[in-house]
Amino acid sequence: MNHFVTKLILPIVFIGTSLMCSTASPITGEQPTENPPKTKRFDLFNHLDLGVTLGTTGVGVEFALPLGDRVKVRAGVAYMPPVKVPLHFDIMSYNGSEAVSEGTFAKAQELLKTMTGFDINKEVTVDGKPDMLNFKLLIDVYPFKNNKHWHFTAGVYAGPKRIATAVNSLKDAPTLVGVGMYNSLYDFFNGTDEYGDPLYMSKPIYGDYYIDPDVGDAMAQKLLGYGRMGVHMGDYKGTGKPFMMVPGNDATLRAEALVDKFRPYIGFGYGGFIDKAKRFSVSVECGAMFWGGHPKIVTYNGAKDLAEDADYPVDLTRDVENIGGKVGDYVKLIKALKVYPVLDFRISYRIF
Repeated sequence: MNHFVTKLILPIVFIGTSLMCSTASPITGEQPTENPPKTKRFDLFNHLDLGVTLGTTGVGVEFALPLGDRVKVRAGVAYMPPVKVPLHFDIMSYNGSEAVSEGTFAKAQELLKTMTGFDINKEVTVDGKPDMLNFKLLIDVYPFKNNKHWHFTAGVYAGPKRIATAVNSLKDAPTLVGVGMYNSLYDFFNGTDEYGDPLYMSKPIYGDYYIDPDVGDAMAQKLLGYGRMGVHMGDYKGTGKPFMMVPGNDATLRAEALVDKFRPYIGFGYGGFIDKAKRFSVSVECGAMFWGGHPKIVTYNGAKDLAEDADYPVDLTRDVENIGGKVGDYVKLIKALKVYPVLDFRISYRIF
């Protein structure tokens, strides 16, 4: 992909360099005369434009300087405002790594209410929002000598790898705290130590106090029948086992979309001055930002018993299939976006 983009960008840069050189006075073998012909002045950094942009890259500002009569360099920054998109998920119970069930959730919910006083909701909301910040360095080439409206552009955008986040809403924090407490209880009664003994027999609940084995066995069987709690996102590719998102150590559900830090860009645009003094100009530009393949949607909230490492980052676009609902539609869309479409409107003011 980077090799392909390089092959597209280099010709534009080469043409721009050639046009810069063409504006200088030609060197000939003729003898100088008393009144040599006037040559066109080489416009290098002889004015500065300040622009404001609005489009698919967000809102931004940029500065532009000429590198000759038909070449211009632009540098700036663009930021996408965080507009929330709510996504709703049902909390389900699951037995180990094999079965997902909605029927036993009510029993687990009632047990947690009895033991802790927490009343958890059936549904949680996760707010997805863009988090895209881009710095840019672009070169505009005006290929038509007598038409300064059209231009071709090549350059690079750069910024943090994270371009979007998804975090549960604040109102669902008590529910996720309760789910985390219930899962810890489940792990305590159904987990084993390094010797294979039940945790409730080898680990005290407080100080030197241990749970009676008969009580522990009964609780372990009850919890095993209810299962752990989590959000069923889909199934692991290859194994078909359910992928469950569970609250992390901070009692949140969280995911993020990641791309390359450096994103080559090519595009074209049309614009011109809108006043007689040639101070204000407007333009429209469209192009493609190459961010190194489709974005990754990464979460660290996978259930411990479904991943070899609790900190293993699960990529929903790579590791999980059968994702349903709106989330599945968004994942399919993101997998198709190997390039990011850019459509920006710009208004500029010539400072000098």
